Amino acid sequence: MRKIALSIAALAAPLALHLPEVAHAQNVRSWVASTGNDGNPCTRASPCATFSQALSVTNAELR
Repeated sequence: MRKIALSIAALAAPLALHLPEVAHAQNVRSWVASTGNDGNPCTRASPCATFSQALSVTNAELR
C-alpha cells in the first residue's frame, strides 16, 4: 500500500508544479484612455492608462 501511495505522489508532484504558472493574456483587443487606470482589464468599458499595460494584457495571436 505504501508503494502505491509513493508512486501516486511521485506522479502527481510534476503536475502540481505546473499549476501556479503565469496567466496568459486574454484580450485580443485592448483599450487605452487618458482617463484609464492600469489596474483595469483594458476593456472598452474599463480602459488602461498606458500602452505598456495594454500590451501586457493583449493576446498577440495571429489569425
